[in-house]
Amino acid sequence: MNRTTWKVREDGTFALLQGERPILCASAHARDDRTGTVWDTRECTLENVRRTENGLELTFLHPESVRLVEQLTVEAGYATARLVIRDGKQRGLRVRSLTPLSARDSGETSPRLWRDPRTKMLLVPYDNDMWMRYEAVALHAGLRSSDVTCLFRDADEEAVLIGAMDFDVWKNAIACPGTDARMLEARCGEDACGEDTHDAQRHGALEGMEIASSRFLILSGQDARSLLENYGRILGGMYPVRRWDQGVPFGWNCYAALGRRVNASNFRSAGDFLFDSLMPLEFQNQGTTYVNLDGGWQVFFTEDERKALRESQHARGQKAGIYDAPFACFSRELDRELPLMEGHTYREILLRDGEGRLLPRVDGSLPYDLTHPVWQEWTRRKAERILAWGYDYLKIDFLSHGAMEGIHHDPAVKTGRQALKVGYDLLSELYDQKRIGRPFFLSLSIAPLFPFGT
Repeated sequence: MNRTTWKVREDGTFALLQGERPILCASAHARDDRTGTVWDTRECTLENVRRTENGLELTFLHPESVRLVEQLTVEAGYATARLVIRDGKQRGLRVRSLTPLSARDSGETSPRLWRDPRTKMLLVPYDNDMWMRYEAVALHAGLRSSDVTCLFRDADEEAVLIGAMDFDVWKNAIACPGTDARMLEARCGEDACGEDTHDAQRHGALEGMEIASSRFLILSGQDARSLLENYGRILGGMYPVRRWDQGVPFGWNCYAALGRRVNASNFRSAGDFLFDSLMPLEFQNQGTTYVNLDGGWQVFFTEDERKALRESQHARGQKAGIYDAPFACFSRELDRELPLMEGHTYREILLRDGEGRLLPRVDGSLPYDLTHPVWQEWTRRKAERILAWGYDYLKIDFLSHGAMEGIHHDPAVKTGRQALKVGYDLLSELYDQKRIGRPFFLSLSIAPLFPFGT
């Protein structure tokens, strides 16, 4: 089997080789948020090449005394790249855009995959909202895939996967620049954002003497599907997988079928049909079905109706589910008092731009600021109420709102992904099965597809 190695070139580029065969040829760059200057390894002096345990660390010195440190590894059958920016003048950096890999077609020395007109690019959506979907399209300028992509041909001849490994600071994308289909860039930050990430504000900037990109993984092989499966296994080995031993929930959520026409009578009938007609035909899992309230339950059911429905479900062994959209505000009365939070309003906890203005509505709703202490206390009280009511399942919806870019109450949180981690960490704590003493299923709906590490 051919050995995979990184090779550095004097022109500020580096290549990933499998034996003698090039997988990709790339450079790296980042942008100074204060001046707009682009620091590019091709415009730098190669100051140092250091061999590490698993690869190379390349240090490039820019004329502005900024060092671009490209950390390249090969381990366990895959390669990785990460860009670290270091300030040589101790003035402090401000960066909102990094590109640790800017791979390009370099003519006859490039892999055939980059030069073949049959090559397709897998486009991975940021989330499952607004009818965005997976696509495989002919390679052309302006394409962008969130977090991961594959280049491949129809025949199982050759494929290359590039995918992010870190998701708790930057939004990530792999994209062809708008003017050149012969380039493919692994991007972090501003250049990974747009309409698909629902952002109306620029990606947040990180400040400090040293700023690092996400790591990106590179795999090559003869079957794109196998590469994607391997990518999933690698990420699954890096981050703890949430355990659930109660069987796959099988059941029914009321919104798709009944929407705003749901009431106690037709909701009960649906639960009866699941129990009486479908479970005897083995439409169940481990002898259980779920009957779930969806959005609008606060309006369509009285407290007594909801309690009676839940008790009747539990009496015959069915599980009861309920709904919340903890990251998104659908209210049109922003100065109305928050339920369970006397003296506090919706407006108080909404995410804002740099001028203090509310962000635009997305899917009819405004994003909350997940770092605001009032939002966190409100979320805690809602969770305790849901648990006290005895529900077994919670659909949490519109979670992508939590990752929108804006100015957060906590000044240490600079990016949408950092805020999303704050929100996810709180929900994980509140519904932790060890804490609450019983199984409880969380269903993430309309959420970023790659929540690893958050």
